[in-house]
Amino acid sequence: MKNSNKIISLLLLAIFILLLISIKYGKNLAEPLSKVVLSYDVSKSYSTSSWQRQITTANFIIFYNVTGSNGVTDSYANQVGNGLENAWNVFIVNYGFKKPQSADGGRIEVMIKKLGGSYAGVTHCVKIGNQWKVDYIEIDHDLSGKDQIYDITGHEFFHCVQAAHNAVDESNWIVEGMAVAAGDRVYDPANICILG
Repeated sequence: MKNSNKIISLLLLAIFILLLISIKYGKNLAEPLSKVVLSYDVSKSYSTSSWQRQITTANFIIFYNVTGSNGVTDSYANQVGNGLENAWNVFIVNYGFKKPQSADGGRIEVMIKKLGGSYAGVTHCVKIGNQWKVDYIEIDHDLSGKDQIYDITGHEFFHCVQAAHNAVDESNWIVEGMAVAAGDRVYDPANICILG
């Protein structure tokens, strides 16, 4: 019951935020900054050996390159890891949401890379049996500083929480609206997903 109240509160906050956005910007909203990709097969479209470096945190493995078109600094990769762990602590430790499971049973894998369009993050989920699990997360290589990194990692991690609660396959506006509200709960200074 306690988790249901949290989800309902986040949903109501998301609806309120979406109403404010629609009033301010009308029907022509900017392209989304995030999306969730759903599958019924584990689809990891990358090879872990194609990455130059990786960072392992308590709950995540972050793969990244330091050269080439996807290159980032070690500091950037560490901020992504710290942002994800911060989100884990807020939603799992403090709020008591279910722990998301990775498709392979280990840590959640995260790739830092150049994303197409205006996307800042993409969460890939796979349904195994009756449970949605996290296949992997992609974070854009060109976010502007800690505020945006923490906001986007909080948003994307909440999609993992939605998967843990089998709520990631709801209507897109509900899934994304809740993640926007959740991202603001976890790290509010940037408000990137709302004001983008």
